[in-house]
Amino acid sequence: IGSITLLDTNLGSANAQITIRTEQKPNNQREISQVNLLVVNPSIGNDKNGNGSEIAPFKTITQALKLAKQNTVIMLTPGTYNANTGEVFPLILKQGVSIQGNTNHKGRGVNIVGGGEYLSRSFGRQNVAIVGENQSSFSGVTVTNSTIVVMVYGLNLLTP
Repeated sequence: IGSITLLDTNLGSANAQITIRTEQKPNNQREISQVNLLVVNPSIGNDKNGNGSEIAPFKTITQALKLAKQNTVIMLTPGTYNANTGEVFPLILKQGVSIQGNTNHKGRGVNIVGGGEYLSRSFGRQNVAIVGENQSSFSGVTVTNSTIVVMVYGLNLLTP
């Protein structure tokens, strides 16, 4: 399925990088895939008139997730993504969708702040920021939730 590498933690905040394992193919099989790119900018983006391109980005991750299909990378520009900018929590990452922020600086400057109610089959009702389905990923993002419990669903947690 995948793994999360916990890079840094503070009270109510976690900085993590998620990697997803892919199926191994025999040497004689080739797989050609196309990656769709959607850009989100909380400062200048527009969910009504934007199309997710670099010149017309969406304002919210929520809007990009609504339109994302499998093999989509949602690229986050620096800024804060929260309820005040229009995010609806929890953010649900569909299968094969990736959120990518500032991977070179381990998520500094790209902040997802908030959480929402999520009903887990295993853990009951929780307040979570992001729910990831199989083969979904996020990296280069700092996630902060006001609850002390940090839960990530659909992925394995590995710490260094």
